[in-house]
Amino acid sequence: MTVKDLAYLSTEQALDDLMLFENSLKFQMGLTGKWIAVGGSYPGSLAAFYRLTYPSLVVGALASSAPVQAKANFEEYDETVNEGLGPICAAKVRVAVHELEAAYDQPAKIDEIKKLFNSEKIVETLDFFQVIADGPATAVQYGMQSSFCSTMVSGSAPVKDLAEATLMMFNMFGFTPYEDSYQAVLDRGFKDAKTSSYPMWFYQSCNEYGYWQVASHDPQVATRPRQITVDFSNQFCEKFFGVGPVNTDLMNKKFYNKLFDETQASEIFFVNGSLDPWSKLSVTTELQN
Repeated sequence: MTVKDLAYLSTEQALDDLMLFENSLKFQMGLTGKWIAVGGSYPGSLAAFYRLTYPSLVVGALASSAPVQAKANFEEYDETVNEGLGPICAAKVRVAVHELEAAYDQPAKIDEIKKLFNSEKIVETLDFFQVIADGPATAVQYGMQSSFCSTMVSGSAPVKDLAEATLMMFNMFGFTPYEDSYQAVLDRGFKDAKTSSYPMWFYQSCNEYGYWQVASHDPQVATRPRQITVDFSNQFCEKFFGVGPVNTDLMNKKFYNKLFDETQASEIFFVNGSLDPWSKLSVTTELQN
């Protein structure tokens, strides 16, 4: 697992791997039936792209929670988190975030706050802010906003309450704030590559998709610190992989734009939850009453 080897980690390579897998099984097992591509999240994107790229190999695709539009400045994610938390919980998260932002240039104060989040190992303040933002985001993405918000609104100290709710989320998924940070990727490299896909997905984000979760431009909606910008993530791409800002136009020309051309794409069924942040980059049709 080296940066040199990761040159082969791409969407196009994944689709070719799937093509080889399907054709090999057909030959080895004498399979003659029809095939359907099915996936959720990134595999959902691949399912849609597989049908688009190899329509003769699958008669259709089911793409669940599949972001198929590459985008660097993904502020819609934050806007969906705000909606999913509800007005009371989201408002309290914003109060906590504003306190954090006010302490940004106060290292001693930030160190105190890091202790609340069990995040002393995270060196850079912006990296720490990114981890904090992942608490509410994780809750909404995985449908656990009720548990998160019941903890968040029960106390009277917004930052402390945010820390408690965030640590509860992380504990449920079995990882620590440090393990959620860019710092961990920089420290560990690919030592945990056999057990964690995070470095590999980070590489694809840096090279193909972006998907950088930034604060909404509307301060009445934002739940993430405004200091977390696209440039912040780009800097880590440079540090870790030596690559420049992602060019999402290339991915969209290869795949996303073609999904709306009926001469190239058909029989792809997109399924999305109304409060799934990733649905903003999928293909959706709102049901009419």
